[in-house]
Amino acid sequence: TGQKPPKDFRDIPICPTSKEIISQERPFLRENILKGGYHDAEHYLDVQFRLLREDFLEPLREGIYETTHNVPRALRNQLMKSYQGVRIIGKEFTSSGTIHTAKFDVSKFGATSWTHSKKLIFGSLLCLSKDNFETMLFATVANRDPEYLEKGIFDLRFIEEQNIFDIEKRKDQYRMVESPAYFEAYRHVLKGLKELHENNLPFKKYLVECCGDVDPPEYLRREDGYPVYYDLSEALHVQDGTRVPVLDSKAWPPVEVLPLNSSQLEALKTAVTTEFSVIQGPPGTGKTYVGTKIVRCLLDNRQ
Repeated sequence: TGQKPPKDFRDIPICPTSKEIISQERPFLRENILKGGYHDAEHYLDVQFRLLREDFLEPLREGIYETTHNVPRALRNQLMKSYQGVRIIGKEFTSSGTIHTAKFDVSKFGATSWTHSKKLIFGSLLCLSKDNFETMLFATVANRDPEYLEKGIFDLRFIEEQNIFDIEKRKDQYRMVESPAYFEAYRHVLKGLKELHENNLPFKKYLVECCGDVDPPEYLRREDGYPVYYDLSEALHVQDGTRVPVLDSKAWPPVEVLPLNSSQLEALKTAVTTEFSVIQGPPGTGKTYVGTKIVRCLLDNRQ
């Protein structure tokens, strides 16, 4: 946990490299701190970036290992989707960059319903190899049309900085696997973490220093000490909620007259009166419902 990282995490590419996938060497990782604070923002960001990146990389690394070592399907941890006889048959320049058209051997997919299938969904990370994954090319699904997929045709976008010059003229055949972890969900968060640093990380007081005393939001703090009143009548469907001094918990309408149970009301009050709060609960407990009420409270009281 106390080790210094070998290099700045911002220099680590978001996309994996062939070397990382083949290597069985463990990457540098530090545990997420569950109790107490981090040394500083840099420590926090480094730990989160590396753990999150490894979270999507490990299933791909393990899946390719199981594929290349012919581990029987029943014994595999990762159920990789695999495609044979993949060829790059064309390329197109679009406003968002170059995309290539690929064709795979669809005869192995029998009666797959491509309209409802989770295979080759937009943004999925693909790994192509013509030498049993000793070398690899990485791409993401750029376009999927069920009618074309029935013929084994779809569009992909190669991750930048790879040698793909004239690949559509090369006549090479590839074996392709699709990452079990959905890359698109990770990519944007990892990119965002790279752009944060000591001076622009929000909520540092809570995320990094883990301070338990949470302040009211800035827009409820008034220099003259005069309370801020909210109109909660619309959000909470109550008539006597037109002038509520928000920071005075006892002045809120009682739970009996509200379309909320007591823990939902507690969550709503906390979210509206603190600058940082976490609402958690199992499915069906009304997190989204409470979320809409919070937004309603804020929108109704923009003035």
